[in-house]
Amino acid sequence: MTARKTTDPDEQPAPISVHEAIAVVMRRMPAIGKDSTAPGNMGGYKFRGIEAITSTLQPILGSVGLVIVPVAQSIVIDPAPGQKEAWQDVLVKFEWLIVGPDGSTLTASTYGIGRDHTDKGANKAQTQAFKYLLMHLFCISDSKDDADGADYSHADADAPRERTPDERETDDLLDRLKALDDDTKQTIKEWAHSMERTLAPSVLVADPDWRREIRTLLDEIEVGGEVIDATATEVVE
Repeated sequence: MTARKTTDPDEQPAPISVHEAIAVVMRRMPAIGKDSTAPGNMGGYKFRGIEAITSTLQPILGSVGLVIVPVAQSIVIDPAPGQKEAWQDVLVKFEWLIVGPDGSTLTASTYGIGRDHTDKGANKAQTQAFKYLLMHLFCISDSKDDADGADYSHADADAPRERTPDERETDDLLDRLKALDDDTKQTIKEWAHSMERTLAPSVLVADPDWRREIRTLLDEIEVGGEVIDATATEVVE
């Protein structure tokens, strides 16, 4: 941990601020790859799990003396569109208090969406909200090329042919997804993952109900709905 210098040999180094502590964590953080693989029926895409992030961060945060505390939350529960009555979407907004070694603080907020048919929706949403806080706050990256692009693009056929209406509708959805910012695309992907679904073109072509659900979500986003608002903001000394 970086400490301020002192000219008095009997004086302990002054503890660093929350901003300095975050910078120290950033410098110590290694790249975290997308080394987990979704099941084949979900598209088999690669992703970075919350455990991979927290297991790497835990000793670094402890050694630096940086503490992250959830201080407030709001939860909205709605019936999941296009699903049976038992399925629900849980939207969670978390406020986080980030405390530095010297007691200075910084606040941040993140959102998470979890879909479930039992009691796990809030858990999924909270995990997603915490994951995005860590990813944005500490600029966590992958040392390899981003593999997520495969979920939002489709290869041209070797030989030209007339595309079916289902394929044309899928093309339009994928183009709309591709036009979104990276945070929103990642949030939609995690939301689909929480429902054990995938945004793979072949799955969208084969499932008109899933296409309709994605189209409804995109319509809401494009008229001003906000899916994620990650990091931070106010500093209190």
